[in-house]
Amino acid sequence: GYFFYKNSPEKELASIPRKIKHLLLLLLCSEAVHFAYYLLLQIDNCGFTFQAVKNVIELEILDLYCNNLLSRLMVFAPPLNGIFWFVGSLIVVYLCFYFIVRNDQQQTAFRVSLVCLAIGYVLRRIFFYTGVETGFPYEHLLPFLPFPFFMIGYYIRENQSRFDRISDNVYYGLFVLGVCLTLLEQLV
Repeated sequence: GYFFYKNSPEKELASIPRKIKHLLLLLLCSEAVHFAYYLLLQIDNCGFTFQAVKNVIELEILDLYCNNLLSRLMVFAPPLNGIFWFVGSLIVVYLCFYFIVRNDQQQTAFRVSLVCLAIGYVLRRIFFYTGVETGFPYEHLLPFLPFPFFMIGYYIRENQSRFDRISDNVYYGLFVLGVCLTLLEQLV
């Protein structure tokens, strides 16, 4: 969000389709690499004969991989869940932000996203401490997880002059507080 800010709604609206196109290309490339890796892994296990390749493609790839691909794409979770997990989520963020900018609702979206972030954090803590199982799969939230952080970055950049007037000691204090909260969350 911080780097997306353009100081002009028209420029922001014009850049979103281009960004989505680049992300879709990245998603397609990651799927192709994963597909090739999976195929090579299966061929290595079965041997490299024509019948083995045919069996792998028919049984393993088309049946298992394509079924899983559909479910992964429904929750915008690419197969390489390392560095590419965010690509589908970022596409959803850009689509949502497109409609927010078109309706000039950036401030409202920022406030709502902060409230949602706080409610989500409190609910996760309650469920964690009480041991309550929600039965709700967390991966269904995956497309929306980065949205509050996108809005925070956008808000910071939009109000950069205000933040420039804040003392460095405040930022150091916030940094220390963030580190302590992160460590506390890991320990508890």
